[in-house]
Amino acid sequence: MWKSDGEWRTGRFFFVFVVAGSLLLSHGRAATASGNSSGNARQDRTIPLEGTDEAWIVSTRCVPFSCPTGIGPERFSYQVSRGVCAGWEQADSEAFFAGAAADRPVIVFVHGNRAGFCDAVNDGWPVYQRLRCESGGRPFQFVIWSWPADQIRGGPRNDALVKAGRSDVQSFYLAAWLDHLPLQTPVTLIGYSFGARIIGGALHLAQGGTLLGRTSPGQDRRPVRVMLVAAALDCEWLSPGSRNGQALGAVEQMFITRNCCDPVLRLYPRMRRCDSSNALGFASPASSTRLAQSGPVLETVGVESQVGRDHSWHSYFRSYAVRSRLAQYAFLAEGQPVAE
Repeated sequence: MWKSDGEWRTGRFFFVFVVAGSLLLSHGRAATASGNSSGNARQDRTIPLEGTDEAWIVSTRCVPFSCPTGIGPERFSYQVSRGVCAGWEQADSEAFFAGAAADRPVIVFVHGNRAGFCDAVNDGWPVYQRLRCESGGRPFQFVIWSWPADQIRGGPRNDALVKAGRSDVQSFYLAAWLDHLPLQTPVTLIGYSFGARIIGGALHLAQGGTLLGRTSPGQDRRPVRVMLVAAALDCEWLSPGSRNGQALGAVEQMFITRNCCDPVLRLYPRMRRCDSSNALGFASPASSTRLAQSGPVLETVGVESQVGRDHSWHSYFRSYAVRSRLAQYAFLAEGQPVAE
């Protein structure tokens, strides 16, 4: 299905996954038909009509890792699936942006480190399924943002340093891509680990901020909703005047997980020998009171009791704190507060 070095490792998973999805879809349709014939017709809210949502893979693995200058969204790789069992088709940027609209939310999942192409899809697909079940038939576009995060040689510290540098370049790519969406399109960004770092940098750039000595001026657009899960960026970077200090100006609502038991985030200060800053997902935002007064609704939720000593995406995704907020952040009506 996907041409990757990890194809054989994940092939069995996808075969079982697709078969299970087919059975679930068939069961839902049969149940609906049975209800109609008995006079108790109702809409099955867990299985939206085909064509009301799309899953996309937007891959930047085919563009330069180190220099974002002059690289636009048309250079990225695109694949689309229009339904759980529809399979993936090659597409392009024109096809994606043609489907974007002011009444159709765009939800972007940005994976973390040490993830090949198939790993990125495996991490993002359950999120799409969950949103599809909770959408109530509302149309939306779900995007798996696939970036070059495959594990490299040289040890964990070298791997983390290289990916930190790549994630900064990805911030430029994501900012440029978001700038091509209609200004009133509702956008939700979900970032895990280094994916959260990518999102923080992209939002900072979108507000006219500087990163790596460069800017990426964008248009004034509708504020976005953000979920930062096990965030691997410095805990003070979102503070005004800091590295991503302008990011919150682009945000309507932000959710941040905190897990002081996370064994990977615990080692975050060792990544740079000259800096001992804790990770945002380990210690919560620095100056959280100031951030709360800066405009957006800011939620920081401890997940130690739900996730424990783990850093995997699937452990965080299974936590009630994350799963219960997906639909709220993706489909919430404008101006409605997030439920506690």
